[in-house]
Amino acid sequence: MTPRLLVNFIRDNCSEELARSITGGASWELIAENIICQAIFKVTKKLPTRQFPYPGSTKTADFAFTDDTVLHVVELKVESAHEVGKFAGNSFAAAKSADKAKLETFNATVLNQPTSADVPQHVPFTVVKIQVFIGYSGPGKASIGTMTNWTDSGDGLIRYGANLVE
Repeated sequence: MTPRLLVNFIRDNCSEELARSITGGASWELIAENIICQAIFKVTKKLPTRQFPYPGSTKTADFAFTDDTVLHVVELKVESAHEVGKFAGNSFAAAKSADKAKLETFNATVLNQPTSADVPQHVPFTVVKIQVFIGYSGPGKASIGTMTNWTDSGDGLIRYGANLVE
C-alpha cells in the first residue's frame, strides 16, 4: 500500500470516528491507532500489530500490517486536541523529522533472515515505512498540506497526510 492509498483508506474508512475522537480531547493518538487498525482488519481480515517492535531495538512503531509479502511499518502523529498545530507536543516539522529519523533506523535485514534451517521456503518481506499525520485545525491542516500525499475528509474537518520513508 502506498502512502497515497493509506491516507485515502483512512479518509474513507475512519473519518467519522476520528472526528468524534478529536472532540473528546485528551490523548487521542492511541484512539486513532485503534480506529485505523480496526478498519484495516475489517477490510483485510488481518489484524495489524500495535506497538510493533523494531528488530534489534527497544523502539516500537505505532502499528504495522502486512499484505502478502509487504510489511507496512507506520508511525502516526495526530494533532494535539489541546495545543493547536502541535503533534506529540512538537511543531509539525519537529514531529515529522523525529518520526522520519526513527523510521530510518528500522532494520528490515533482521526480519528477512530465515528463523531456522527448516524454513527453506522463507520469503523476504518488502518493508514499506510510512509516516502518517492527522490534523484538524487551520495551522495543523496547513502543515499537513506540505506533505506529498494528503487528502481531506469529505466534510473538510480533517486532513490526512503521509510520506514514504526510504
